Amino acid sequence: MNPKFYFLPKEKQAAILNAGFHAFSQNTYKKSPMSEIAEGLRRQEFMMDNTQVIEKLKERYGEKEGMRLFMTVMPGITADFHKMLLAAPPGRRVREEYHIDDGKTTIVLTGTRDERGQASVSFSVI
Repeated sequence: MNPKFYFLPKEKQAAILNAGFHAFSQNTYKKSPMSEIAEGLRRQEFMMDNTQVIEKLKERYGEKEGMRLFMTVMPGITADFHKMLLAAPPGRRVREEYHIDDGKTTIVLTGTRDERGQASVSFSVI
């Protein structure tokens, strides 16, 4: 990742990561065009607050390992949860727990989507 990313405000970092996760959930990493990520930044269809997750992972695993874990694990978690949201009827609350292999951390996603497909998702870290 470009080192300049870490100098951006936390909200901007989260918005960029959210847009990337949304694009990666629709395509593979290599097939996700930057234009799609940029469009996701404009629309913010799949709203999530990653700041809490990033900070908790850094707290538990250290700065470098926490960020590495976030960048490698969260795209799969986000893609899986996005599919669950799309499968659920609009308005239905969806909740899923994702356990990190070492047993130290559980990431819980809770969300709903409206009739237009707009999703609202929140994270918690246990």
